[in-house]
Order: sequence, then structure tokens, then C-alpha cells
Amino acid sequence: MQRKHEHFCRRSNETRGWHLRSQHLHEPGFDGKNVLIKVHVIPNAKEVRVVKVGEADFEVKIDEKAIDGRANKRLVEILSEHLRVPKSRIFIMSGARSRDKILQVVS
Repeated sequence: MQRKHEHFCRRSNETRGWHLRSQHLHEPGFDGKNVLIKVHVIPNAKEVRVVKVGEADFEVKIDEKAIDGRANKRLVEILSEHLRVPKSRIFIMSGARSRDKILQVVS
């Protein structure tokens, strides 16, 4: 099923320019105002660590358990300090209940 969807998106990109933007909405990168980053989270770690593994890919070790959104809250706090932006400017776009997340950083 996923493969069909990818094919549909590729085909739509060739025929409709407006669909090109929506397909890339959750892909890492910079669009002038916002930055989308992919983050792999390792909860309940002994120490906090942020490792950049690609241009817009990070691996973040969090010292909080993934219970009741505590790890997500701690992730935003850690990235806020690391990227030097207010916490109110970091949003989890997808993956709120997953270890692999896509976050939007609003400039």
C-alpha cells in the first residue's frame, strides 16, 4: 500500500505543481522561514546527548522515560538549548508516539 502512495505522489508532482509542495512538507530542509529536522530519539538514557548525523538529521539521547509525553517535552527543551531557539518555536510535526520524529523549527 505504501508503495502505491509513493508512486501516486511522484506522478502528481509531474502533473500538478501545487502537489509538489505538500509531498515535501515533512521532508527535512529549509524553506526560508522554517526548518524541518528528522530526529531519532533514545529515551531513558543515562546522559543527554545531541548528535548531528546528517544535514537535517539528529540523534538525541534523553534522560526521561517515554511516558505521558514526558520524553517529547524533554526533547523540545534539549533542542531548544542546543539550537538556541525558544521552546515555543519547536513543533513535533509527526512521530509524537514514535522514536523517529520530524520537528519544525520556526525562525
